[in-house]
Amino acid sequence: ARQMCIRDSREGAADTAKFTAAECAVWNREVSFAKSFERRDKKAIADHLYVTAVFSSETSGAFYGADDIIKALWVEYEERPAVVRWRPTSVSIGKKADHAIVTGIRVFEDKSNDADAAARYMSWTFRHNWRLDPDSKQWKIEYDGMEGEVQSFGSTAELDAALSKAPKTCPQ
Repeated sequence: ARQMCIRDSREGAADTAKFTAAECAVWNREVSFAKSFERRDKKAIADHLYVTAVFSSETSGAFYGADDIIKALWVEYEERPAVVRWRPTSVSIGKKADHAIVTGIRVFEDKSNDADAAARYMSWTFRHNWRLDPDSKQWKIEYDGMEGEVQSFGSTAELDAALSKAPKTCPQ
C-alpha cells in the first residue's frame, strides 16, 4: 500500500497534478507562514511553529524550540535587512494524516550595503515538515531545512523569475 499521497507541481511535473482539499489545507498554511515572514509578524510566525520545532537543521547553528527560533530570527532581522519569500511546490501527507512535508522555492535578498554580489540574491529548495497539532487542530512546522544547492542570482528580477516558477495558489 502506498504510504504517502504526493502531488508535485514543480516545473516540468505533469500539468494534470491536482491537490486534495487536505493537501491544499497544508499548502495554504505554508503560504500563510511565508506571508507572516514577509510582514515580519512575530506573533503570526510563532503561531505557525510547533513547540519543539527545529530550524536550520542542516547547519551547525540550528535553532531548537519555538521561543529560541523567534529570538534568533529577530537578531538576524535586526542585524541584516533582508527579504525572504517562498512558495510551496509539493505537498506530501502521511498515512495517518497528522504529518506533512512541503517543499518549494525560497528566495533571499540581502538589502544591506555590505552584501557581496554572490550572497545578495540567492534561492534554494526549502523543506518543511508539518505536524497537525492535536490541541489547536492547526498545522504547525516541526522542522525547517533545505535541499540541494544554493543558487546565486544577479538581481531582484531574477529572484522574482525563479519564484514565479511555483504556483501562486494550490492546484486543485
